[in-house]
Parts: sequence; structure tokens; C-alpha cells
Amino acid sequence: MMRFSLLLRMNYLREKSIMEKAEEKKYPAKHPLEIWKSREVTDLLIEFFGVNFKKAGLPEKMARDLILTAFKNRKTADREGLRRVCEKIMLEAKDRAKNPPDEIDPIELFDLNETEMFLDIGANKLATINYLAKKHKNIKKLIGIDTIPQRSNFHEPQKSSYFQVSPKAKSFPIKKESVDFINLQFVFHHFPDAGSIKRMLSICRKILKPGGMILLWEESFTKKFDPEMIKINRRLGIKTDKIITEKFYSLNEKKRWEFIIANDWLINVSSSHMPWTGQYRTWPEWEKLMYDAGFYFKKSYNFGLRASGRLKQGAHMIGMFKKLKILNGSNVFVKNRKLKKILFVLRDNKPNILYPGKWGNFGGGVEEGESPLEAIKREIKEESNIKISNFKLLGKEKVTHILCGEKFPRTSHYYIAETDAKLGETKIFEGQRARYFTLKEILANKNLGPVARKMIKKYYKEISSF
Repeated sequence: MMRFSLLLRMNYLREKSIMEKAEEKKYPAKHPLEIWKSREVTDLLIEFFGVNFKKAGLPEKMARDLILTAFKNRKTADREGLRRVCEKIMLEAKDRAKNPPDEIDPIELFDLNETEMFLDIGANKLATINYLAKKHKNIKKLIGIDTIPQRSNFHEPQKSSYFQVSPKAKSFPIKKESVDFINLQFVFHHFPDAGSIKRMLSICRKILKPGGMILLWEESFTKKFDPEMIKINRRLGIKTDKIITEKFYSLNEKKRWEFIIANDWLINVSSSHMPWTGQYRTWPEWEKLMYDAGFYFKKSYNFGLRASGRLKQGAHMIGMFKKLKILNGSNVFVKNRKLKKILFVLRDNKPNILYPGKWGNFGGGVEEGESPLEAIKREIKEESNIKISNFKLLGKEKVTHILCGEKFPRTSHYYIAETDAKLGETKIFEGQRARYFTLKEILANKNLGPVARKMIKKYYKEISSF
């Protein structure tokens, strides 16, 4: 087991190093005005801003003037002067806008009713914190963190705090495992490099409670856009525009990035401090980064391009990720006496689960208030349609699981039980497929999970004689 763990760790570090080098080179840390070159992208920006300016009760010409002012003067040496000119147009638009946005705040798509401590990273304007202070009285503590000073006042100062930290900070003045929910709203693509993003996720992991949530917002995209998302988003109160979104997804990847980066500069035209570091990623790349940091995917929304009347908005992707919570376990070897074989399941090949793509026995975590026997019976119902009876406890074991190079020790109960299930009638709801093996066959399988292998060897006689 020790040798396997060492090899797993070495492979993980090797893959991590390769990924980091690739990430560092993928998107150059150029200023957005250097990347913005295409008239096709410019026309789509004009259309995108025009739709939203019109919905806000502003002339579409105002949006066109903003985009063309930036595009025609993008090669100027006086970038700060151009920024101030465009900022003036945006501030005038904000003052003259007649209609408020006609969609919900996207954070309302996520359940915060059980959240007691909320942390917002990149929160100098306090917009989200103050919004939640008004909407969610159940939140007892609201914390904002940024590298620059606080720029607004708290709506509820008695339960709100703000910390200005160094960009190179390795920790926050927050207790370990005390935070329920962390909001990362369009901040990562302004970080200096991939290493600093990973350091931040490491800090987040330390201060999040087991099972705590991270909400990641990024200017990003998937390979393709599912048209059903437009209907789903609209039912949720998000105004995804079909025509503009389809035009965006018809662009090649290089021009999609050009659109996102140019639009990001326009969104942040009032933020003179904003760094442009090139840390943009497609959504699958963000998911992979979150998995590697020890978080697993819960849900995501692809908003595409929206026509809601917001004067500044991007090509948003939002994803909820949960801190891995490795519970004590309950497992069962399911034996068909007639066949004299054990039913094993091939696990899903997902990077955010234990032993992806490996064969193993049925099992899962023991939830609070459950006995190990109740837990394994629940897991069987959740994972398959097979009927199992005659459970017998084999033993209680201390095991160590390894995920993302990190060790997770826990206690697991192991049972043996019987079934008459025929393989052709067996349905698996979690995992790729099920198959009957003799003990010799499964031990000879190189794709057997390491902990399952260890337990089979330990209880070989008991399983054989059952």
C-alpha cells in the first residue's frame, strides 16, 4: 500500500508540473487592447452592448460610440487616457439609464439558507456582501477580502468585516474550517499566475468547513452551447439571448477569447488598478483546476450572452464546488451463492471521486445519524436496483484513501451479503457497469482499487465460505 501511495503521489506531482507549465504559456499576459484586433468581434460587442443599452432605456448609438472609441484608439500609447474617456461614457450611461435590469441576481440560484459565515474574495466594493446582508438574515458573519482598500460602507457593519491582504498572502485571518460559503466572483483571471490561483484555493480549502461550498464565477465558455440552456436560464430568471449567444459560439476559440478579453476591459473600465495577467481558461480547464485542489463539482450554469439591461456583463459561467468530505465508510461484498461469485462495480472515470475507473465493491459514506448497516443499505438503493439480504459484519477497519495526492484516513465497516440478481437484469445508477468475479479473478485484475484489494485479501476466507 505504501509503495502504491508513493507511486500515485509521484504520478500526481508529475502531471501537476506538466499542467502548470502548459497553463503558464497558454494565454499571454498582454493588455486587452493588444489582443482586440478583429472587426467581427467588434461588431458582436456593439450588438451585445447595444441590446443592453436599449433595454436600459439608452440609445444604441451610445453603446456603438463606446465600443468604436475603444476599438479605433486601441493602439494608443495613452491607455490610461483612453480608459478615462470610455469610463466617462459608461458613467454617463449609468446616470441616464431609465430601466433597471430585468433578471434575478445570479447568486440567488444557490441556496444560502443554511450559511452562517460567508466570505467574498475580491470584494472591495462590497456589492455582494451588502446585497446578502439585506436578503439573508440567517448569515451571521459576512467577510470581504481584497488586495486593495475597502471602497464602500457596510450595510450591516456589526456583522461584517473586511481584510486587505497581500497578493502573496499564504493565509487569511480566518479560523480553520469556519467558513460555510466562499464567493470567487471574476477574480481568478486577474491573478498573477497559475501558482497563485492554486495557493488561493489551498487557503480556501483550509478555512472551509468539510462540505463547505465555493461559488466560482468566470468569463469562460464550453466547447459547445446547449440550446436547452437558454430555456433553462430563462425559467430561472436569467435573460440569455439566443441570437447573440449563437454568434459568440460560432466564433473560433481564438476570437471567443478576443471577445471575452476585450469585453472584460470594457467591464472594468472604471477600475484603474485592474491587472491583466492572461489567466483565462475554458470551463473544463477551471473544473480540472478545482478538482486538483480538492473540490468536486456540484452544478454549473452557462449564461452565454445576456440581454437583461445590465450595462456591464460578460460571457458568464458559474459553478458550485464542494469541499471534499471523506466520511467514515460502510462497504459490502455482494455474493451470488449459485454462481459462487462476487458482484463488483466499475467506478465512474471522474477525477473528483475516489479511485476513478477502478473496480470495487459497493459502498459509501456513513451520514450523521446513520448506523453503518443503515448506510450500506441506503447506498445499495442509490447505486443499483439489486436486492440484497442476509447481511453479516466482517469487521471494522482503519483505511487510508488517497485523492489528489492527499491522504484521507477513515474508519470503514465491511459486510458480506447475498443476492440472486442476474447480471442482465442488474442496473447500476452510479458507476460504469457491474460484473461477477471469483475472488481469484478480481485479485488478478490490475484495475482493482487498492483498498478493495487489501480488504479482499484480509477477508478472503470469510467471503469464500459465506
